[in-house]
Amino acid sequence: AAQARQMNPSIHVIVRTRYILEVEPLFQLGVNEVIPEEFETSVEILSRVLKRFLVPQDVIESCVADIREDGYEMLRSVSKRHSHAVGISGFLVGAEIATFTVQPGSPLEGTSLSEGILRSRSGASILAIKRGDDTVANPDPVWELQGGDVVLTLGSPQQLAAAGKLFEAGRSGQVR
Repeated sequence: AAQARQMNPSIHVIVRTRYILEVEPLFQLGVNEVIPEEFETSVEILSRVLKRFLVPQDVIESCVADIREDGYEMLRSVSKRHSHAVGISGFLVGAEIATFTVQPGSPLEGTSLSEGILRSRSGASILAIKRGDDTVANPDPVWELQGGDVVLTLGSPQQLAAAGKLFEAGRSGQVR
């Protein structure tokens, strides 16, 4: 990891290890994410790579479900305490970034950002929105969400879980 960082200081290093006891020493060597073989499969690696490339969370979950149906069902345990955005990790302690697709019929479809539905019901914040080939960072409050929009969000794991429900079709929009 140290040698890779010398070549590229912003590299995001993901490694797999056989034993849980090897996890902490690898983090101390500067690895960003460690996947213990005892609990993880190649499905988790795929999931993390897709997340790193900002593939919407619902698409990742669907892909993982499809793979698991084909016989790759194993325990999934994510070591999130060391997962962070490279370069801004000091600002994101306890927070994560995730993408979601606005599903037609979801509580967010047709609402403007000024209504504050996502923030008030989940606590998550919108960083950017991708509609078709266009991406708008820090969108204006007048922006109206449409089905198919891909939304980059920031929040705690709990906030993002609640936010994800608001992007789903057929939800009442009520988040506990």
